[in-house]
Amino acid sequence: MDTYLHPPHMEMRNMDVKSLSEGLITAYGKVAFETLDTYFNIHEKRVLSRLNSKDRAVTQSITALRGSIDRYNDANDLFIAESVIEMDKLYSGLEERQKKHPSLGMQDCLVLELLHYFKNDFFTWVTKPKCTNCGKCEDNIVMKGAVPPPNPNPDEITRVEVYTCNDCGINVAFPRINNPVRLLYTRKGRCGEWVNCFMLVLKAVLGEDSKTRYVWNNEDHVWCEYYSHHLKRWIHLDPCEAAFDQPNLYTDNWGKKMSWVIGINDSYVMDLSSKYINNPEKKIDQSTVVTHVSSVNDFIKLSAFQQMKNYVGQLKSPEDYRKFYYDCLVLFRQERNPHRTESLPSIASLNIRGRQTGGAEWTKARGEDGV
Repeated sequence: MDTYLHPPHMEMRNMDVKSLSEGLITAYGKVAFETLDTYFNIHEKRVLSRLNSKDRAVTQSITALRGSIDRYNDANDLFIAESVIEMDKLYSGLEERQKKHPSLGMQDCLVLELLHYFKNDFFTWVTKPKCTNCGKCEDNIVMKGAVPPPNPNPDEITRVEVYTCNDCGINVAFPRINNPVRLLYTRKGRCGEWVNCFMLVLKAVLGEDSKTRYVWNNEDHVWCEYYSHHLKRWIHLDPCEAAFDQPNLYTDNWGKKMSWVIGINDSYVMDLSSKYINNPEKKIDQSTVVTHVSSVNDFIKLSAFQQMKNYVGQLKSPEDYRKFYYDCLVLFRQERNPHRTESLPSIASLNIRGRQTGGAEWTKARGEDGV
């Protein structure tokens, strides 16, 4: 009876079809990579030669972020991150979260739990540092400037902000740390520190094979995204606000004006400006930011291909071109030709106006107070 239901020749045929399919995808991935490589080699010098100093203010930021994205993949760092996170606390609320949001998958609910845990229990926002003597951190703390980072610099400090306490008369240093492992222990900072640390924690919680990316805005804000297998799209996350799937948060709620928004992951770079700046009144004319808009956009495209080249360079066998096909080409094309998707109304509620992290004066100065 079993032989009748599953004759041997049918199993062989299925195996042949699977083998043929995998072979074709492998070959396609290899040809696609070679085509991208040729395109990159032909156009790289032309694009770079057209960028002036004003244009490079944007492009160099993208290049720097591309160079640092691999910091969230170190197995030892991920182990450390997993060891300091209270996993039992995340999973204890998972069942209730699933009941509250039945349209989400388990992975999505876990990310929601992590967002709220990270904001409320793990990390602390710092607009001004506290005085190390009297503990005050409001009007009596005045910024005096910044000094270069130390040498050596294992914490990857970009600069050290220097403040003075008017009550005590002592200087207070606030180092801007970029090393995500170090941030697991200091647990404080502004959006840069928040996202650097959260990216490492997110990857540790979801697993090494999860797809996450860093999102950079030219007007001084950063956040991140992850690819939801259940929702089949990239999901916006802002750990500072515990925001999940709220791409309109910045323009429609904060009132923030933006020019470029760029997403960077292990396998490619994507211009996300149209996703996050869909309010024409909040879109900064890119020609007022750079001299050659088309060349900057060409550079972003080249950056995507360069990231793909680097990704393929880390693969270990010819069959891994299939991984390149699924992790790069499929998702890249999906984003280049997106279907319109709506944020989930039960989660993406924008009832509170303006940015919730940072003091009122600070958010107003940045144009993020919702006015």
